[in-house]
Amino acid sequence: MEEKKRLVLILFLSFFAVGFSKIVGNKVGDFFVDSGSFISSVFKNPKQMGAALPSTPFLAKKITKYIRGSKRQGTKILEVGAGTGVFTQELARLLKKDDVLDVVEIDSDLCILLREKFCGYKNIKIHNVSILDWNPEYKYDYIVSGLPFNAFEISFVKKILYKYQRFIKDTGIISYFEYAVVPSVTKFLMTVFFMNERKEKYVEILNETKCFRSSFKVYKKELVLRNFPPAYVHFMKKQSFL
Repeated sequence: MEEKKRLVLILFLSFFAVGFSKIVGNKVGDFFVDSGSFISSVFKNPKQMGAALPSTPFLAKKITKYIRGSKRQGTKILEVGAGTGVFTQELARLLKKDDVLDVVEIDSDLCILLREKFCGYKNIKIHNVSILDWNPEYKYDYIVSGLPFNAFEISFVKKILYKYQRFIKDTGIISYFEYAVVPSVTKFLMTVFFMNERKEKYVEILNETKCFRSSFKVYKKELVLRNFPPAYVHFMKKQSFL
């Protein structure tokens, strides 16, 4: 029953995307092409995907904000949960000759799409693997996460965040997004419909990500309204200033 409700919600959101065209502007064509592939993967693996629609280019620009201003040579970037490649496309535009972008995506169909999109980039590597099984021989200057933590089990979230802590350099920056308003609305609905056990698990995840953010010396967040739903982008760094 839970899976059926989830799929009905996904269908509703996909039709709602028609009205969303004003938000994504001139890139509406690409958005719908990507949405089709994304929603297809959601239907196959709803728990694995977590989100119902791909992110917009506006969110992509925000989450890669500090990479855009970087003057480092040989920058190593990790993208986790690439989906249809909205963030990857923005990262591809920012890559310098000696930079390396590792894209980790667990969904095999989406990996096929990503390899077709970015086959012309020698320094972009698409890895069809879970982030929990990804063990690189180097650390990263930037980690860009597209994973919707609030949609996963707490044990999975803890393992992912531990990986991010291990993979980032002391001078590196981690960025991830979280839908605005959604956590508050979700908690309210869970209270209204007496879903106390699920609410406790949901709050536990929110607290876990909050604890993760507080473990960094520097933290800031910025709101992106031109996304569905609107989202906060979180930036974290162990040292110095953002």
